[in-house]
Amino acid sequence: MARYKLAKPLEAFRAGDQPGQLRLELATLDGTPVSLEGIVSATAELVTPAGVESDPPVVVDGDELVLGLLEPLVEAGLYELELVVAGAASSIAVEPAPLVVEAKRDGWHTLASARGQWADAPQRDISLYTFLAGAREQCVEYAPELEAGARVPLSWQQAQLMQARNCWNAAKSDPATGGMGGEDLIFRPYPMDQTVRYLLRPKRVIGAIA
Repeated sequence: MARYKLAKPLEAFRAGDQPGQLRLELATLDGTPVSLEGIVSATAELVTPAGVESDPPVVVDGDELVLGLLEPLVEAGLYELELVVAGAASSIAVEPAPLVVEAKRDGWHTLASARGQWADAPQRDISLYTFLAGAREQCVEYAPELEAGARVPLSWQQAQLMQARNCWNAAKSDPATGGMGGEDLIFRPYPMDQTVRYLLRPKRVIGAIA
């Protein structure tokens, strides 16, 4: 069976957003634009981060698919969109596409705030989100527990960004990737350096000044 992919990545949303209608174009796996002439129908499946599946409506409109995400995206995390387009005699699957849904502002970095401070941040939302989320998990694991309702300290946000950058740079130089440094890198936990640890657990000076 031939396979297609989305010509452009899905844009990121925030938890609670209701995207509405998204117009999608398809391409072959090597990036060649696809004409939908002869395509008579399409189906879609959206899987939430918790694994809950739904079947949003999708119709063919010329050389575009019009996908209706009519319900709010309640859960933050990585969703997965699967599409199948069908002609008179055969069906063609579309490569699963990730959909980033960011949490409401909680003190940790967003895609926008990270890019504002990280000039060489990954350009793809999925890549940046993955490394920010992985670094956040590492920071939460190492940092002391916050009191209920307390806001994330600015130093923790700084630590998250530094750790995300360290993990990204380590992945780019990993021999397993051939040192290519592309955008399709897998997040692997990287040991926290001393600066990151101090941002999460500052050392307290014990003793009195005479």
